[in-house]
Amino acid sequence: MKELETVVQDEKNKWILITGILQVLACVIMNKFDISNPNIILFVILSAVLVQFGYGAGMLCGFITYIYSMYFFSTDHSFFYFDASNRDKIMVVIFGIIANILIVGSLKARMEKSNKERIHQLEEATTLNKCAVELSADRDIHTAIYNLLGIINQYFQADRSYIFDIDHEKQIVINTYEYTAEGVTRQIDNLQSVPLSVIAVWMDKFENGQVYYIADAEQEKGYPTYEMLVEQNIKRLLTVPLKKNAKVTGFIGVDNPKVHFDDATLLLSLQYFIVNSQSSQRQQERLQF
Repeated sequence: MKELETVVQDEKNKWILITGILQVLACVIMNKFDISNPNIILFVILSAVLVQFGYGAGMLCGFITYIYSMYFFSTDHSFFYFDASNRDKIMVVIFGIIANILIVGSLKARMEKSNKERIHQLEEATTLNKCAVELSADRDIHTAIYNLLGIINQYFQADRSYIFDIDHEKQIVINTYEYTAEGVTRQIDNLQSVPLSVIAVWMDKFENGQVYYIADAEQEKGYPTYEMLVEQNIKRLLTVPLKKNAKVTGFIGVDNPKVHFDDATLLLSLQYFIVNSQSSQRQQERLQF
């Protein structure tokens, strides 16, 4: 995730530099052809840059516009000496640049945020639909749940997704389903009889209808779960309770999610479908015997 963020930031920095160079070239051209009112052109470029590339590029172009205006309106292009009329023009330019950056930049930021939210909602709805189709398909329930975990794993770009059942009578948790990304070690065989006391803190959250999110495994230091997390190379984790008749019967979670880790909406939306599928599975197994 950090590598992707670095690439995105490098791309932004590249375009900030390019827009700055283009603004300087525009100033050179206007000076060469002695354009009488260059600020109209420079402000149009500034607005376009803000809309296309955001605050960073806009602030650089705004600074270049200010410097060229100081040169253009100053007496003998001295940058420092102005007659009364041109001093007023410089003040207008300064206020114009600030207003342009604040207003257009703010609108750009809102548009980007709104677009990101819409894209996220669409992705979430599409993924939820895939999960519902998978669970309702006419196939073996074990296969359907495994495929469901694969869809969840892809959505979160996680290392591992899983379902645990809780045996309250034996006071243990059992890893019943697991899906792992390519190159990630399976852990299901090592998690068949974990004492319920190990996740006591998690259970407190689950019983209150809350999710349990670990942003950094170090926050679990001092708890029984810490060693288990370290052994499995889990740095970040998101889990959601599975309930039937208001009783916590298990939980579904993802290990080391790279995206959407701060939003449990998808997992929360799948609670009913998973519990219902597990109940159907158990009924079928009882009928077979």
